[in-house]
Amino acid sequence: MACCVFFLGLLAVLLLELTEGAEKQVYSAEGGKVTLEPTVPDQLKPLTSILWKHNDNLVVEWIKNLDSTDYYGAFDGHTNLDIETGRLEIDTWARNYSGVYSVEFNGQLQSKSYKVDVIKKVPKPTVVLKPLTCPNEDTCTLSCDGDTTGAEPVTYSWRADERDLHEKSEKSIQISEDDGHVKHFFCQMKNPVSQEDSDPMENPLHPGAEKQKYSAEGGKVTLEPTVPDQLKPLTSILWKHNRYMVVEWIKNLDSTDYYGMFDGHTNLDIETGRLEINTWARNYSGVYSVEFNGQLQSKSYKVDVIKKVPKPTVVLKPLTCPNEDTCTLICDGDTTGAEPVTYSWRTDQRDFYEESEKSVEISKDDSDVKHFFCQMKNPVSQEDSDPMENLLHPGAEKQVYSAEGGKVTLEPTVPDQLKPLTSILWKHNDNLVVEWIKNLDSTDYYGMFAGHTNLDIETGRLEINTLDGTYSGVYSVEFNGQLQSKSYKVDVIKKVPKPTVVLKPLTCPNEDTCRLSCDGDTTGAEPVTYSWRADERDLHEKSEKSIQISEDNGHVKHFFCQMKNPVSQEDSDPMENPLHPGAEKQVYSAEGGKVTLQPIVPDQLKPLTSILWKQNRNMVVEWIKNLDSTDYYGMFAGHTNLNIETGRLEINTWARNYSGVYSVEFNGQLQSKLYKVDVIKKVPKPTVVLKPLTCPNEDICRPICDGDTAGAEPVTYSWRTDQMDFYEESGNSTIISKDDSDVQYFFCQMKNPVSQEDSDPMKNPFHSGPPVGAIVGGVLAAVAVGAAAVFGYVKRDAIQEKISNRNRSPQESEKLLQGPLPPAY
Repeated sequence: MACCVFFLGLLAVLLLELTEGAEKQVYSAEGGKVTLEPTVPDQLKPLTSILWKHNDNLVVEWIKNLDSTDYYGAFDGHTNLDIETGRLEIDTWARNYSGVYSVEFNGQLQSKSYKVDVIKKVPKPTVVLKPLTCPNEDTCTLSCDGDTTGAEPVTYSWRADERDLHEKSEKSIQISEDDGHVKHFFCQMKNPVSQEDSDPMENPLHPGAEKQKYSAEGGKVTLEPTVPDQLKPLTSILWKHNRYMVVEWIKNLDSTDYYGMFDGHTNLDIETGRLEINTWARNYSGVYSVEFNGQLQSKSYKVDVIKKVPKPTVVLKPLTCPNEDTCTLICDGDTTGAEPVTYSWRTDQRDFYEESEKSVEISKDDSDVKHFFCQMKNPVSQEDSDPMENLLHPGAEKQVYSAEGGKVTLEPTVPDQLKPLTSILWKHNDNLVVEWIKNLDSTDYYGMFAGHTNLDIETGRLEINTLDGTYSGVYSVEFNGQLQSKSYKVDVIKKVPKPTVVLKPLTCPNEDTCRLSCDGDTTGAEPVTYSWRADERDLHEKSEKSIQISEDNGHVKHFFCQMKNPVSQEDSDPMENPLHPGAEKQVYSAEGGKVTLQPIVPDQLKPLTSILWKQNRNMVVEWIKNLDSTDYYGMFAGHTNLNIETGRLEINTWARNYSGVYSVEFNGQLQSKLYKVDVIKKVPKPTVVLKPLTCPNEDICRPICDGDTAGAEPVTYSWRTDQMDFYEESGNSTIISKDDSDVQYFFCQMKNPVSQEDSDPMKNPFHSGPPVGAIVGGVLAAVAVGAAAVFGYVKRDAIQEKISNRNRSPQESEKLLQGPLPPAY
């Protein structure tokens, strides 16, 4: 027994020693602060030296005898050492401050180390319903969604109505009819440095919940209400879209009236109340409600008209894969307007898809797979990608990139049984590149490869000067007349351009959040990846071309972005963060327009005794209270007005030379806030130009939103079709094909911070409808018949006559006539 007691005691001591020597896990938020507080052993007091290390790199060193404290590298200016206790405080404003920190006191390394992980704060999550067609299923799954890249470890919690949040290890929960009493669900994401709650999501299984319905643009949606027994047989039906009338049927009048945009696109079943709508544009989205016999039914229908998903493409990252240990496959495609989208994956070894994330990781363990496929799916459509060859498969083509005007080297492996070589034949697709025959002592180069190619007859290595894109293709090699299984897919691409960080919206920072886009013409340079840097922080690769910033990023002074493809990389110039407290405020004004600069006067400088505004280094206006004088200078005289109470400056910017940086002094003190004024032209009326000019003889065409924007930048471009009543921001060009044959016309819009202009319609060359004359005639006829219904209101007495003809009660008539009349009238 004594032996056991002794053993347990020894084990306890060992566990204590292991615990004392263990790394201490510490988390910090990007842009936050972390404090490392070591314990100084009594035998080392008082301290004579302290040395902190980050991994194997020096952080700070203090030596008492030298009376010196030296901070090193990225820690200089961001770190503070307490020389009495050894406590270290670090401003962890980038993820590269992650690592293991150790400390030496008086030259002795301490056993306690600190594993610091600098992570992002969690995003605001969204509760997403799966499957998307729920509640037509027995059970539904709620997923707590949000991009947690760089924010792990994350835990998830859920709340039903006012019940407390209960932590769950799962990102998703399952609900069924047993949860029908719950009105709303909430979820919470939490990591060691932050937490965020979602907005409420209405329970689709609640008896009073809106029923979610999806429809494709140009598709059909059916709303099937249940008629209560006590209201049978029906004597009237009224459907509404938000607050506007869709259709009204009154049995006694034997009338069914369809209103506004629903006329001609909607069908009502007067026996059941079922409504069928041809949703040919996204403005059919909204909440639909129904009245039977004058009684509003509790069940309403939330209809979302969305685009079909595009055909996805499997994109490989990093672009140099398979030279890495693992590769990432991304199911890529523009899903703007098509959400909610789910992603699934399969391999050539199975014939079914498994739902997963947008990206999946593969490694050498997957080398038996020849091809990967992905699928995009939303409630109205699904599309499968073409197969993507697994570059980790032994027989896969080897992907090789080369720059235009660069060089590419193809290095095959010669099997031992074919050594020594007696002949080599390289082909580009089906064309000969070079042929060597030992017995003939001849090496013949063919076509465009002659003079630009070099063959090593010992190893079979081929070097090609890739002058342009015609050298792209699949290269294969034969040794001693035997075709080798390994082929080489060469893509000759352009180098990436120098990118520019563009701010969106252009009026930012007047918004809650701003979006930074890494812009540049990458035509012919794909595949391109994007990375971002804030001040001196390292570049971190992101899959997005754009990032979102908010007031939480206010500590950052400048943002940079980088474009990279397999043959080049380029960094942008710095872009000043418009949300930084000391940032210049960007202000735009039109030529011939007016700009107002409205500074904030610090309380300690009130009341004002003097104001001085400058443009760059030139004086604009000066007011001195004691002299009772306001002097305007140079070109600003007669075009400028100063408010001496607030310091507000109004300038009539009638020429571009009013552009510049404006600063203000109050009571002789220069204020930190500056104003960068850009006086720009209004955008021209754009024209949609079709390229190539031989379109539609091509598979695809590219409409370009054309116009002279010199002096009008920054300009954004948006597009719409005749089936949309709103514009969607995009580039200055878009792609159309035979899949867009239902569209008759395309329109584009140019917009800058001071103006916007729409193009005239451009006829779709792929449209398969009737001749233009028939279209125009039909449009004119529709306008003549329905203009009042669609675009305006008719007189009140006409409404009164319509109402009185239906034998409504005075109370019903007055209720209908209150407030603004719906477009249906």
